[in-house]
Amino acid sequence: MKNKIGIMGGTFNPIHNGHISIALKAYEQLELNKVLVMISPNPPHKAGDYILDINKRVDMVKLAVSSYPSILEFSDFELDKSRQGYIYTADTLTLLNKLYPQNIYYFIMGGDSLKNIESWYRPDIVLKSAVIVVAVRDDMDYNSINSRINHLTEQFNCNIKILKTDNINISSSKIRHRLNAGQSISGMVPKNVEDYLLNNNIYISKGDVKYHG
Repeated sequence: MKNKIGIMGGTFNPIHNGHISIALKAYEQLELNKVLVMISPNPPHKAGDYILDINKRVDMVKLAVSSYPSILEFSDFELDKSRQGYIYTADTLTLLNKLYPQNIYYFIMGGDSLKNIESWYRPDIVLKSAVIVVAVRDDMDYNSINSRINHLTEQFNCNIKILKTDNINISSSKIRHRLNAGQSISGMVPKNVEDYLLNNNIYISKGDVKYHG
């Protein structure tokens, strides 16, 4: 029997409690062996946005997963310096399946990502290389999501599962804005990540941050 490995990917600019909650829900609901929290250095869909130095983002992800050592694992798979230019999910999943054939991967994404997945680089490879896990909140339109899943399943012969998640109104951009405005982010990120952000004055200086909503 293959190992069931979740992948929670992102820029994590910064990582927050919403990310952690979804990863834990996936582990529980899908009975995964573990979830890789895989940081991306330069995703193509974030081109033009300000992205914090990769080393600081790595530090925060490591801090965030440290409380769940048997469930969540930091992954630097997409930080391989031999991979130049933009890092595409299709290439990552292809490499993972080649290197670790004993695993089956569960790629976690949000409803908006599922809506736009056909605009990704090689969506056919993404959809056939992993079980796609769509995080769905109670306030989302289930009919629209199910219709989208049916379309993709018919078009690509893929396996898409719905992950029921809590209605957590947190985003990385909101955290950056609050820090820049001198407002509290308590409860939005793990306490050790909050301490790291405040102690290092991250996202505080307007000269260092370009905001995009």
